[in-house]
Amino acid sequence: MMTFDSEVELMKVARAHPKAKLVLRIATDDSKAICHLSVKFGTSRLLLEGAKELNIDVLGVSFHVGSGCPDTETFVQATSDACCTFDMVAEVGFSMYLLDIDVGFPASEDIKLKFGEITSVVNPALDKYFLSDSGVRIIAEPGRYCVASAFTLAVNIIAKKLVIKEQMGSGDEDEPSEQTFTYYANDGVYGSFNCILCDHAHVKPLLQETQTR
Repeated sequence: MMTFDSEVELMKVARAHPKAKLVLRIATDDSKAICHLSVKFGTSRLLLEGAKELNIDVLGVSFHVGSGCPDTETFVQATSDACCTFDMVAEVGFSMYLLDIDVGFPASEDIKLKFGEITSVVNPALDKYFLSDSGVRIIAEPGRYCVASAFTLAVNIIAKKLVIKEQMGSGDEDEPSEQTFTYYANDGVYGSFNCILCDHAHVKPLLQETQTR
């Protein structure tokens, strides 16, 4: 089982694993999110027709409203869009039974929109658009919410550099300048701290310096 949202992916699946079960990833309105993902993800009806011609089974729909979305109505609209997609896919000839809510659940409580606020609007939307007797299985991907604060990343300080910070607003030239250090770690934004660039995460460093003789 895998998601797909492009013709190239569809052709690769048809060649390599034609018996795969596919989940259609739809584009959503992510205009209010911190990280926009609908430029990367999303598809159209023509892709569904292509899957039908290739005799590849499409069993569900997945959506993501972008990371860090502060607007609850966006989640409701995305759920409604997923419902419309179910109807559209049925017209093509697929019988779907899976909805994957990969909506970018928040990782911590220090953000504008809390996890509970999202679920308080998503659950009623699911009750409205996907009735309990519809036979649709609903799953979610709250991975970030579950594990982002579950551990502390330990890195090695591989170097440090003395930095002289000039005193601001001081007219006394004889007053000594403030000294601080810049530390260099063996990990960074191209590794474990990629979340700083891609997800605009705020890392809380805990630095403990030990002296050796």
